[in-house]
Amino acid sequence: IKNLKRVMQNILKWTAQPDGQYEDLSTIHSACRQQYQRYVGHVQRYLGGKYTNNAPGLEPNAIVPQKLQKEALTWLGEYVLNAPLWLYPQEVVSKTGVDTGFEIRNQQSSLISVFLSPVLIFNMHNNELSAADAYPVEEYLGDVFALVWKPIADKDERQNDYLRQQQRAYVEAVGRILNPTAESIKSSEAVFRSDVVLLAEQHRDKLEQYLKSQADTPHYRNLLLRIKKIREKYESGKS
Repeated sequence: IKNLKRVMQNILKWTAQPDGQYEDLSTIHSACRQQYQRYVGHVQRYLGGKYTNNAPGLEPNAIVPQKLQKEALTWLGEYVLNAPLWLYPQEVVSKTGVDTGFEIRNQQSSLISVFLSPVLIFNMHNNELSAADAYPVEEYLGDVFALVWKPIADKDERQNDYLRQQQRAYVEAVGRILNPTAESIKSSEAVFRSDVVLLAEQHRDKLEQYLKSQADTPHYRNLLLRIKKIREKYESGKS
């Protein structure tokens, strides 16, 4: 990240073309954004992950220790959920035509879908049952909750806008666990027969209580309404 920031600080100077065109700028800016995505992908793999060890004396399928998973979660909060505006300076995107808001919202929504993936939660729950140094699912969900449900009070209104979008994506992700499509159930039957649904129920209740405590703003009132609809659909499906 430090290296990428250094490139971005110098990108206009290093890609300047004598004809006043911006093809080199666009190429290098695209490469920086792709490299950033590779870093994010590497870190995501720590969550619920396992090592495949071939060296003698090592467990062939050891889980990633809880400490490293927590560090990965903190890193993702710092470098993805805290919108990486440094990767999209206005003097660059005005020349390349990159849609900053679209890219950042997609990155953040995709990450929240990973955080609350029923398959990831299922794998973490299985790890918890079989390994001593697993990341307990309830603790993990509490840590994820703390990353996203922060006060919307940044001095930069862009960060506030992105945080509201993250919170909407979070509610939608909880809804996808509790009210999965037939296709989702068919592709992951073991997941939706497991305790993942019970864990999601508990997490929905925690989220609903939080939203009730914040419901004096239009944003939180809207999210509370969405949670109530998720609950109604879920309970009607059980009857």
